[in-house]
Amino acid sequence: MTWSHFKAEGDVDFTGLVFIPERAPYDQFEKFYEKKSEVKLYVRRVLVNDEFEELLPKYLNFVKTIVDSDNLPLNVNRENLQHDKALKAIGSKLLKKTVDLLVSFNPDPEEEEELFSEESAEDEKNDGEFQSAYEKKVDTFNKFWKNFQKNIKLGIIEDHANRDKLAVLTRWFTTHNLSDYTSLDDYIKRMKEGQKNIYYLGGSDREVLQSSPLIEKLVKEGYEVILGDDPLDETLFTSFRDYKTYKIVNVARTDFK
Repeated sequence: MTWSHFKAEGDVDFTGLVFIPERAPYDQFEKFYEKKSEVKLYVRRVLVNDEFEELLPKYLNFVKTIVDSDNLPLNVNRENLQHDKALKAIGSKLLKKTVDLLVSFNPDPEEEEELFSEESAEDEKNDGEFQSAYEKKVDTFNKFWKNFQKNIKLGIIEDHANRDKLAVLTRWFTTHNLSDYTSLDDYIKRMKEGQKNIYYLGGSDREVLQSSPLIEKLVKEGYEVILGDDPLDETLFTSFRDYKTYKIVNVARTDFK
């Protein structure tokens, strides 16, 4: 779906390639925490390890990565990972580059006008079949979210340092639209004046959730509610309680007013 080829310099110099596949493997969530990340580690273009999973956290095990460095010994292994400052630096930079790649892949509504203006007038007149570059980017990102949303949610739960960046990637069904994804930023743009909370309700079926008496009054008064129909959502929102300056509130709490 997208990729980044970069050269990192500083405490350790290395070349990296981060590749996001178009599809999730069939066994993506079978024994998830036993599944190894696909990081191929090269030293001076000699492959020394093709399953160096310690360089990236488990939630990024769908990412395919190549690292080539001149600063590491050829006998590098996972036993000396904890004691090798160069490997720690590589892992830190690789994580940052991977998260930044995902964030850059996320469609920004502010790009819409710019991307649309780059399309030719001829395409715009193509019998109503024209799709702007921005719309194509949204479609591609939605495919990414369908394939790897559990990974991103686990990242939000486990990787506190990158939680805010990963949260930008999340997509949800809400009482505003049961069939199309919406981002948290889109939700915020539609908030009522003076609204300070993001409202959420979890369950197994979003159509059932939409008709829940727990949100009846909220919806009637014009408040939008996120409908979390993934079993992982309950765990996610237990630990993920704030987004930007807004509190995320579970309307099923007994003390909710």
